[in-house]
Amino acid sequence: MTVYVDDLFHWPGPVSPAARRHGRVWCHLMTDELSMEALHRFAVSIRLKRSWFQDRAGLPHYDLTPGARDRAVAAGAVEVSCTEIVRLCRRDPLLQ
Repeated sequence: MTVYVDDLFHWPGPVSPAARRHGRVWCHLMTDELSMEALHRFAVSIRLKRSWFQDRAGLPHYDLTPGARDRAVAAGAVEVSCTEIVRLCRRDPLLQ
C-alpha cells in the first residue's frame, strides 16, 4: 500500500467551528489502493480519528494539519504535489 500526502496550502474558504482551532493550513492524505481499510489503519497509526475521513466521491481522503503531515511523512507517506495526488488517487473516471 502507498499512502500519499500533498503540499500544504492555505484554505481560503470558510472553516467549520470544529476545525477552526486547527487553523487554515492543510493538506490531504490519500491512497491509490481501492480498499480504504489500509488508509484507515495508517491514519490511526498517526493519531487521526476515523470520523475525520472525508468520503468524497472520487477522492476519499483525510485533511491533515502541518503536524499531522509531519507524522504521516515520518510514518512513510510519500510526498507529492497537489496535482499528482489527484492523478494517483482519483476513483471517479469522470475526474480523469
